[in-house]
Amino acid sequence: MITRNIVGEQCLRYYYYFTVYDKLDWGQHISVLIKSDNTTNNEIEIDRPSAVGMVENRWHPRNITFNSISANYSLMFRFEVTNINRTIDPALNKTIYFALDNIELYNRNCQ
Repeated sequence: MITRNIVGEQCLRYYYYFTVYDKLDWGQHISVLIKSDNTTNNEIEIDRPSAVGMVENRWHPRNITFNSISANYSLMFRFEVTNINRTIDPALNKTIYFALDNIELYNRNCQ
């Protein structure tokens, strides 16, 4: 979670990684949200990278322009696997790894 104190157009840049097995979609995705510190349960999703279309394990860049909703907000990243990752033989289960790197926020458009 990152806390900021600014309103208006902003640029979020980051790299993400998660495990992809044999081009299968286990429902792995990252939800990127901003939450106003002035209200409760007011989360807005600004990005949602997923495994759809991924064919290899590697770092992926993201550049997201968004408008902050209040002067004080928190930036949150949630890692999720939504498809069941269990088989009849537990030895065949897969581990999904998630990672983030180089998270940067700028007070401008990402263009």
